[in-house]
Formats: sequence, structure tokens, C-alpha cells
Amino acid sequence: DIFKPVRYFLHQNMVLEKFKVTSKFSKVHLLDHTMRSGKSITLLSLAMYATAHLGVKRVLIVTPVIDTIKAFDIECKTYIDFNTAGKCHIIRDKKEIPGPEWSGIAISSLQYFKVGGHKCTKSFDMIISDEAHLGSATQKSKSNVFNVDRKSTKYIIFASGTPSYTARQFNIPKSCQYTWTDMDNHMMKNLEVNKKHMKAIHGEYFEKALENPTLNCDYSNK
Repeated sequence: DIFKPVRYFLHQNMVLEKFKVTSKFSKVHLLDHTMRSGKSITLLSLAMYATAHLGVKRVLIVTPVIDTIKAFDIECKTYIDFNTAGKCHIIRDKKEIPGPEWSGIAISSLQYFKVGGHKCTKSFDMIISDEAHLGSATQKSKSNVFNVDRKSTKYIIFASGTPSYTARQFNIPKSCQYTWTDMDNHMMKNLEVNKKHMKAIHGEYFEKALENPTLNCDYSNK
């Protein structure tokens, strides 16, 4: 059950602070973070902000990797931060999209919306695509799942292992692409020496995050 708050890393906080600005002018966004960077927590933090401040009521997380469904479900049940958006609905278990009265976070395989029937994501106002480089850019995916022209969809966030390809396919503005690399992790291990370089790369959001004492800046295990 819910039992602890998230302690965000500096790079996770930077994404949220950027999204607070870019969500005002863009529907599509891209998370380009290296492996083991806490991607699922970062994506869930954006969903929480959207439900609290941007009028989002129904969030859908889709992934082509079935094991990831359980990982997102565990995060939702572990951290108190992710308990305010409403109920968590695992489409794989329920075998159906939640009804119109429901609000919260639904989690599904991408395949559910691509195989059989006329299933689509039009009832969700925020869609998060994990592992977006695996199948999100097919014609069926663009039509049924990630339809950027659909008025009912307020935001689509892609997390991709091939970010440049995903950015091109969905015309994601550069300012809405949030990058954190293995080199960034390495530089954070000796922050006092590399601080100037990191400020030059990440700008004002990095400087602002450094001033927040609640953030985790210990990257020794990254």
C-alpha cells in the first residue's frame, strides 16, 4: 500500500519545471533519459502535475513491453505522490477501457489498442507512451493511439530509446525534448568540479534545481 513520498533526483525535477512552462504551448513532449534514471517516476510526476493543474482527468500509460505495466503499477502503489490522481486501472487485467465516469491513471499494453475491435484512446485526455521507439510511429498507432490532431487529447508524452526518430515522427519542438545522458550522471558524481559545465548544458533549470535542498543530488550509484 501507499507508504512513502518520492524523493526526486535533480534531473527529474528539471523535467517537471520545464513541463510547467512548455505545457502552455505544446501538446507533444519527449523524455530522452538514459537507462536507470527513474523514468517511470518522472513520467508519473508529469501526470500528477497535469491532473492537479492542467485539467487532465484521465491519464493513459501505454507500453509495448508487458513487464513495464507491473512496474508502473508498483510505483503508483508505493509512493503517496501518485495517489492523488484517482484510481489505477490495469486494462490488461480488466480487459476493458474504464467508463466515462472514471478518472485516474490507466495502464495498458500498446497491443491492446492495435489488435481486434475498434479500440482507441479518444476517451483519455493525457497519453504517456513508454518505449515509444517500439511501434508508436506506425500508421495504426498514430491513428488509434497517438493522434496528435484529436481535440480531446490535451497532452502526449513519449519516452523513447531513439529520441531523434520519435521527435521527427511527431514534430516535437526542441524545447519540449527533455534530455539526461550517461555523461550527465558521470558529471554529477563530481559536481563541484563540473558545475559550470552542467550549467552551460542545462541552463537556468539546472541552477534552480541546485537551490532546492529537498532534491537528491547523490549520483554515485548512477
